[in-house]
Amino acid sequence: MDAGHIRVSSVTRGLTCVIEVSGELTQATERKFAAQVTEAQVALRGPVLFDVSGVNFVDCRGARAMARAVRAVPPPHEARLHGCSPTMRRVLRAIGFDLPHRSEPVGEASSRPQAHARAGAPSREEAMVAMSRATKSEARQSALYASELMSRLAATYSAMALNSLYRRSIKARTEGGCWS
Repeated sequence: MDAGHIRVSSVTRGLTCVIEVSGELTQATERKFAAQVTEAQVALRGPVLFDVSGVNFVDCRGARAMARAVRAVPPPHEARLHGCSPTMRRVLRAIGFDLPHRSEPVGEASSRPQAHARAGAPSREEAMVAMSRATKSEARQSALYASELMSRLAATYSAMALNSLYRRSIKARTEGGCWS
């Protein structure tokens, strides 16, 4: 497959919509991916299984596009990943999005969604998971902000040091009689 290409196809197995993704999920392919996933989800009747075993490269923009596609699956349907490489999992975690993974092969996907207590308020377990994810996301954002501040501080000190050296060299030249 040529660089910068993505292929999305969908198959219905029972009530499960299997969306097979192959190629490169990158900034260059995210719009095409999003359009094709939206088209595949038009007749959604049950859970969605994203088979990403054919994805050979993913960048942050592609991972964000995948996260948006999963979030776009309307409740009460659930969305899962199958065939997610360790690299893709790391990129997804880096952007603060841990997706549910499915361990069994695509052919054995459950034909009916698991029951969830979504009628009213979320269960205590769901609330704890949501709080944990929010805390992780906030910690990542704080670390990024602190890193940016440290970079700016280092650049400021560097500029001050260079300015001080420049002033000393000018002073030495003028006192030494070089600039009469």
